[in-house]
Amino acid sequence: MAMQFSDKDICSDALATQKFLISAYNLAVTESANPQLRQDFLAIWQEEQNLHRQVFDTMAARGWYQLNQATAQDVAQLQRQFQNVMAQQQPPTFQPQFR
Repeated sequence: MAMQFSDKDICSDALATQKFLISAYNLAVTESANPQLRQDFLAIWQEEQNLHRQVFDTMAARGWYQLNQATAQDVAQLQRQFQNVMAQQQPPTFQPQFR
């Protein structure tokens, strides 16, 4: 007997796949030494981002992916936390070790 998948199951799988692909192409973009290869990976990464948005929007429109709406107080609290973290960090210093 063949297993039946709902539209929601298929979209959930597609969304998870897009998240994985975006992560993989992000790594490829950041680790490409060749400028043309980097541009190619960047173009693919953008296409995957667009596909992710389409799947996400479809799921959200059908009520299959619901997000909690942040209140203004939630946003302000996160901004303060971020600012505190950034204030505590020192800019990285790069000292190449050539021999």
